[in-house]
Amino acid sequence: MSLPFGASGLCKPRHPVMNRPSKELPQHLKAHLTFEELEIIQQVESLAFDQTGCRLIQRRLEDNFAEKGFNDIFSASLVYAMLDIMPEVMTNQFGNYLSQKLIEVLSVPSLRQLVYAILPSLVEVSMDLHGTRCIQILIETLGRQPNALYHEIMAIGAECSQNIFDLSTHPNGNHVIQAFLYTFKATEQPEESDRPGSEGFAVYTHFIFQACMAYCDQIGADKHGCCVMQRCLEKGLKV
Repeated sequence: MSLPFGASGLCKPRHPVMNRPSKELPQHLKAHLTFEELEIIQQVESLAFDQTGCRLIQRRLEDNFAEKGFNDIFSASLVYAMLDIMPEVMTNQFGNYLSQKLIEVLSVPSLRQLVYAILPSLVEVSMDLHGTRCIQILIETLGRQPNALYHEIMAIGAECSQNIFDLSTHPNGNHVIQAFLYTFKATEQPEESDRPGSEGFAVYTHFIFQACMAYCDQIGADKHGCCVMQRCLEKGLKV
C-alpha cells in the first residue's frame, strides 16, 4: 500500500558533533563584544552541549536582552557562530534550552539566519524529543512578526508540507504542526466568529488542511493525527 504524501517512514535523529568548530565571527561583530562574550562564543561548540555552559549563556542572553532588547550584538554573534551546529544543539538534552532562549531574544535578521540554517534538518529536529520544542518556539516567535518574516514562515511550512503525514502522526512532530495551527489561528473554538484579519493567516496553514482533507481516514485514525485534526476544527477559518 502506498503511503500518503509526506510519509517517508524514516526519521533518524541527529547526534551532537561536539568537535565541529563554530563559525569565525566577522570583525564588525567582534568589535562590539566584551572579552567575556568573545570567550563564550569561541567555546560555544562545547558550552552548548554542557549543562553548566548552557545556563551560563542563557543568563548572559537574559541580562543583555533586559538591557539592550533586540539590539544585542552578543545574541547576533552567538547565532552566527552556531549556525553550523544549530540542529545538533536543538536536539541536545541541554542545548535545546539554550536554543529556545536564543530564539526568543533574536532580532529579525538573526532569526532569518537561523531559519535557513536549520531548514535542511527541520523535519528531523521537529521529530526529536528535545528539538520539537525548539521548532514550536520558533514558529510562535516568527508568528509575532508575520509581515517581516513572511518568507521564513513559508519556507518552514514548505519543508513541513513535504513530510506532513509523518509529522502529523509522530508523537513529537505533531506538536510542530499544532504550533502552526495555534499560532495562525482564526478562532479559539469552532463556535466563535473568525478574528478580524485572520484570513491573512490562512496561507500559513493551508498545507495542513489539505493533508487532513486528503487523508482524513489515516490521519484521523492515528492517536497523534487525531489531535491535529481537532486543532484544525477549532482553529480554522469558517467556510
